[in-house]
Amino acid sequence: MLAMHKNIQKKVIEEIDSVVGMGDGLEDYETLHKFTYMEMVIKETMRLFPVLPVVAREVTEDFELDGCIIPEGTVLILFSYGVHRNKKYWGADAECFKPSRFEPQNMKNIHQYAYIPFTGGPRLCIGWRYAMLLMKVYLANFFRQYTVDTRLKYDEITLSLAPSITIDQKHMITIKNREL
Repeated sequence: MLAMHKNIQKKVIEEIDSVVGMGDGLEDYETLHKFTYMEMVIKETMRLFPVLPVVAREVTEDFELDGCIIPEGTVLILFSYGVHRNKKYWGADAECFKPSRFEPQNMKNIHQYAYIPFTGGPRLCIGWRYAMLLMKVYLANFFRQYTVDTRLKYDEITLSLAPSITIDQKHMITIKNREL
């Protein structure tokens, strides 16, 4: 997404430069929390391309869903890819890449289970915080030295959904040294 959206990549790099510059600077937890725009970009990317587009859960007690009783023991399949692109939750532009969706004032109006890249509730992935921190460390270190580019356009992307999401177009990213 950053290779396709140069203006957003530029903002991520500006945030990295303002928080840590070219020095070491990534040695503490508090520093990683200063990457607020980067976090919005990560979340928006994971909204559009969740690593696990389908998750199965077993119902632990009977409950009603749209007038039907779902009995205990039923296995439900949750299609997070579809939930993340549902216009009911994300608006008419749900298919568009817009990191600003994850600004705190915008998230107040989004259902808590409309964004579930790590699932949710009592079965929430125990490694989700670690994964977010790791992505921030990687991106911050990478974009301190490089930029990315692609000739692939967002509307040209085709995906394979088994078992995780992968982009069918391969090797379309160009990595360049940053001009400092």
